[in-house]
Amino acid sequence: EPLAAELAAEPTAAEAVAPVELKPGENPDLVRPAARRPGKVVGFVDLSKVQTTAAPKRPDSRRLRSKDDVTPNVLPTLGHDKKRALVRGDTGSRGQMTASQLKEQANARFLRNNKRGPTPMGGAPVRQQRGRPTDVSASPMSGGEVVLAAPITVKKLAEGMSIKTTQLLAKAMQQNLGLLNINSILDDDTAGLIAMEFGVTLVIEQEVQAETELVAAFVKHRTEVEESELIVRAPSIAILGHVDHGKTTLIDRIRSSKIAAGESGGITQHIGAYQVTTKSGHALTILDTPGHEAFTAMRARGADAVDIVVLVVAADDGVMPATVEALSHARAAKKKVVVALNKSDKPGANPQRVREQLSKEGLIPEEWGGDTAMLEISALTGKNVDELLERVFLESEVLELKAHAKGPASGLVLEAEVEKGLGRVAHLIVKDGTLNTGDVILAGEGFGRVRMILDDRGQKIETAGPSMPVRVTGLDELPSVGDSFYVVAKLDQAREVAEERRKKNRQMSMAERKQTTTENILQALADQSKKTINVVLRSDVQGSLQALEAQIKGLTHAEVDVKLLSSGLGTVTENDVNLAATSGGTVLAFRVSTDAKARDAAERQGIEIRPYDVIYELLDDLRVMMEGTLSPEMTQQITGHIEVRALFKSSKFGTIAGSHVIDGSVTRDSRVRVLRKGKLVLETTIAGLRREKDDVKEVREGFDCGVTLKDFDLYELGDVLEAYKIVPVKRKLGKS
Repeated sequence: EPLAAELAAEPTAAEAVAPVELKPGENPDLVRPAARRPGKVVGFVDLSKVQTTAAPKRPDSRRLRSKDDVTPNVLPTLGHDKKRALVRGDTGSRGQMTASQLKEQANARFLRNNKRGPTPMGGAPVRQQRGRPTDVSASPMSGGEVVLAAPITVKKLAEGMSIKTTQLLAKAMQQNLGLLNINSILDDDTAGLIAMEFGVTLVIEQEVQAETELVAAFVKHRTEVEESELIVRAPSIAILGHVDHGKTTLIDRIRSSKIAAGESGGITQHIGAYQVTTKSGHALTILDTPGHEAFTAMRARGADAVDIVVLVVAADDGVMPATVEALSHARAAKKKVVVALNKSDKPGANPQRVREQLSKEGLIPEEWGGDTAMLEISALTGKNVDELLERVFLESEVLELKAHAKGPASGLVLEAEVEKGLGRVAHLIVKDGTLNTGDVILAGEGFGRVRMILDDRGQKIETAGPSMPVRVTGLDELPSVGDSFYVVAKLDQAREVAEERRKKNRQMSMAERKQTTTENILQALADQSKKTINVVLRSDVQGSLQALEAQIKGLTHAEVDVKLLSSGLGTVTENDVNLAATSGGTVLAFRVSTDAKARDAAERQGIEIRPYDVIYELLDDLRVMMEGTLSPEMTQQITGHIEVRALFKSSKFGTIAGSHVIDGSVTRDSRVRVLRKGKLVLETTIAGLRREKDDVKEVREGFDCGVTLKDFDLYELGDVLEAYKIVPVKRKLGKS
């Protein structure tokens, strides 16, 4: 009874209202708690005695199933993925979630993201701290001056202006300076331009190097020499002029030698230097330079290395392009010019006409009131050659050429080569001082102790004084043609300067390397369709090698290029052949031999080694090789003319033109133009060609024939059929 009475008791008003939990986002004013209705206990049920029966299952084959009907097999993460599981809202992997769970997860993520703020186009919210454009206008150093030591890299310049490298690179892109990186070396102009864009004045501080100190000390020592210790030195002369105008023949006459007879193709292939003594006892140093157009740089170096220029002009040929070019080199070097009118004794020679031509170039003869000596000579017979030399010596006296014979030697590099039996050989002209065997010499990137000195006739000597042309051995590297050379006191000093020069040249090479731009990329893609001729080049001397490299680079065409795989001095080696074999190339040997291993390798691999003694023959062969790769030009070649003299009707062939071959011939595969009173009616092809009742392949001049044309039968008497064929014609490099 107490229990029944307790259960039957009605709850109070407070107890009748059950507490309600609010869901996220619900307004408590709009949610009212549901009142609990009072009830009565009417009895008890023993659940253990109640039997339940399950509803029959439908067969799986007839039941439509979806992923939502399958309870996911959620596996425990063992604690290693709790963080990601909480973010996902489950305790398993994403691949084990149902479609409903994935949708709920996406909705929850969307709601979380929306709490960060509005998003553009309904996407994920933008993180404002990222993706901002790079500020390329601000620099703490703006309006100031920055001093940096060369060489200048992108990183060094950015640090000097107190900006980020990304800002500098962005500005470089805006200025179309190419694709740079933080280690890119900038030349002085580019670095200054970028600094100006940031409002900074860049001052480039050139480091005082060992080379600068060496040259300064050398010049100081030379200026301190007393005038009484100086001697008059022999003048150095450059013989310049057009090819085949007789320069080398003139030197032969002066030296009483036969140089010209031994030259390949009758032209000089590199600079030659000789010392001679005139009949009056005056010493002269003569430089013979090539006259061929390929040796422009050589002629420029020859003019720069001498005191006086002798311009040789053939009286029967007159002023030629190389003559004008040689004159421009002499003027650029500010050298005195003496003109030798050679071949003046030949029939057809006209020295007066040559004087007029030279006067138009600014050389006024002395007899016309000018200041240029012009002598009529004959190098072949010796006419007035002695007078020419005396005149050159008189001009040198006006220049007051002097040297300090007792001082350390200095001068210029005329040529450099690798000579069999001697190794690296440098051709020098001593401008001042005396060069001795055993001296420490510095020339370009090379240095070493002089082991041997050879004069212009190949004789071994111990010393070489001012104005003497010599060949020396002992350098560790070949210098470049035109480099200055100095004799220094210590080997370590020469090594330090040489290493500085090598480092500087490498840096300059990197700075001059072509930057990657959009235009470069497009050009490279266009060049992929070009055909390429790969060559390996070997030469005897550096001057010829440089001339050949410049000429080969100039051989360009829209459809084919010549690629120089490698170039160097000395004998053709097996490595040269192997390099050519990797790309199907050709080895070009200019005035050098081929060793036995290279010949065997070339024969084994099918590589052609082409030897040359004359530069223009090598260049002509390269042009022929390039022309051989060009696609032929298709042209029309007229083979004959036919006159229509009768018309015949045929049920099988239609209208047949009874014709007569006026000239040439006509074949069944000919194309024809139908000409009526000189005007073009139609262009078509021959459908049938018959003589009497026989089909024929060709009908020649003077014979009659029957002709039918494709898609045409409106012949008229007197029509002319012009037969032609399309033939390929080999193209020349002049036509791109």
